[in-house]
Amino acid sequence: MDNHGTKWPLPRKILSYYEDRNLPALKNPESSMDILRDVKEVNCEAEQFKKMTEASRYEVMKAMSEIERTKTSIKMAEMRLTAARKMEEAAKAVEAIALA
Repeated sequence: MDNHGTKWPLPRKILSYYEDRNLPALKNPESSMDILRDVKEVNCEAEQFKKMTEASRYEVMKAMSEIERTKTSIKMAEMRLTAARKMEEAAKAVEAIALA
């Protein structure tokens, strides 16, 4: 038996987790099973959090890509507008020369 009242060795991380939080001592198999269940639950939650984080990163990258495509489209539209205005000015100049 160790200083926690357990008859089997428990991982240091688990013992530390419970000691740091002033949780009940590990004195019987039922509490040990509760600890293992808690650890599994925390691991599951951590895995879900990682998946959510990865999905969020993907959505951010997708949005950034769409923003870049929109910026490119706007620049192209601005260049076409500028070209159209210049062509209009040139047409007016040619018309003025033709009427003179």
